Parts: sequence; structure tokens; C-alpha cells
Amino acid sequence: MTRYRGKGFEEMDTEAVLQRKASIALIDELAHINIPGSDRVKRWEDVQILLDAGIEVWTTMNVTQRSPLKGSLTRARKASKDSL
Repeated sequence: MTRYRGKGFEEMDTEAVLQRKASIALIDELAHINIPGSDRVKRWEDVQILLDAGIEVWTTMNVTQRSPLKGSLTRARKASKDSL
């Protein structure tokens, strides 16, 4: 649990996913901004670490948030195609 402005928030524990040696991870909100103090600023950065570790990632996103992530999505899609 991460504390921010007096409240507790649960963020994804990327290291725990890596330790489980999962073959696939389901991750909500690709465009999520992590709580200040987290290891990474954006959720897509967490996803990139999982992809780099060879973990297949399925994620959700709000289509209105698609534009700012275009470059990241292209890289993730290419990484996925390369691994097939």
C-alpha cells in the first residue's frame, strides 16, 4: 500500500509479477499515472518491464487516452508481433 496525501492506495506490484514468473499478466488501465513515490511514473512503464521479461500482457485502456500513448502502443505491438 502506498500512502499519498494521507490516504492509502494499492498500486500494481511489478516486482511481484516478475517473481511469480507468470507467462501472462492482465493489467488494468494502461494509461494510469502511478502514485508519486512509485518506482515508475506511468503504468505503461510497468508493462514495458513485464514485456521485456517475456511476459505476455493483456491490458485495458480508455480510448480517449489512446493518443498520448501512440508511440508506446506501437512499440508494445511490435514487441508482441516479434515474439509470435
